[in-house]
Amino acid sequence: MNNKEIIKDQLVKTGICNGDTLLVTAALRSINLEKKSDFLEVLLEVLGPEGTLIGLSFNDHFFFPFISRAIFTKESKTNTGGFGNMMLAHPKSYRSMHPTNSYVAIGKNAKYVLEDHNENSKCYTPISKLLKLNGKMLIVGCIDSCPGFTTIHYAQEVLGLTEKSFLKNLKGIQYKDGNTIKNFLRKDYGGCSKGFNKFYSIYMNEGILEQLKVGGASSLIIDANEAYKCDLKVLKTRPLYLLCDDPLCLSCRVTWKNNKKDIIPFFINLFLKKFFKYSRH
Repeated sequence: MNNKEIIKDQLVKTGICNGDTLLVTAALRSINLEKKSDFLEVLLEVLGPEGTLIGLSFNDHFFFPFISRAIFTKESKTNTGGFGNMMLAHPKSYRSMHPTNSYVAIGKNAKYVLEDHNENSKCYTPISKLLKLNGKMLIVGCIDSCPGFTTIHYAQEVLGLTEKSFLKNLKGIQYKDGNTIKNFLRKDYGGCSKGFNKFYSIYMNEGILEQLKVGGASSLIIDANEAYKCDLKVLKTRPLYLLCDDPLCLSCRVTWKNNKKDIIPFFINLFLKKFFKYSRH
């Protein structure tokens, strides 16, 4: 078998099959394929005409978006990497129109999942459709560099945690509404995801996380509803569990209204780091 056939076999053995709905995050550079577009082709082949593939196509956002030159359109490239941009370039892709946190999908239920996700929506609402379709989530080659599953952000959203950011209404982007350019200010934030790898052990203990290799890349697959149940259960009682351990992480230490205790230590640590850096010169 060639590498493309090997990857197809690896995906099928996990239980991914015709008609599934699958949310994928992937680092293409980690996959052993000379032609990276083959990975997208394999996924679509395995899901078949009845299946739906979903990816992230988030965008940068800015303070004072009205003076930024950036304008979100359906054709805007995503900052989520090559796989997201590859999906966007596919002739049958469908993109939601949320200005900062759009998603892209290909397949039977692409429009159903994304058509209502726009400037009036919260950032992570398409995950509710993934859950209704009994979807699965796959991470390929970036389980450490881009850890965790998007159901964690959706659990934050359901619990109202995404609206507890000090950044609310401070950052955004311009977008097109017909022929009119408007300003969008983001009202909800999921924040840093570097701490999401803490959830892996929880999933493992529940027996719902499968580890595998996809084209030589370390990968994880999980049932979206099972993951969401765990995420919701944890964050209901420990809403700060998802924060990363970096004492100098601006997002985790400074931007949350429900984590004010870390603000002063953050600035002390930042001062000490700069002080010792300059004192060595």
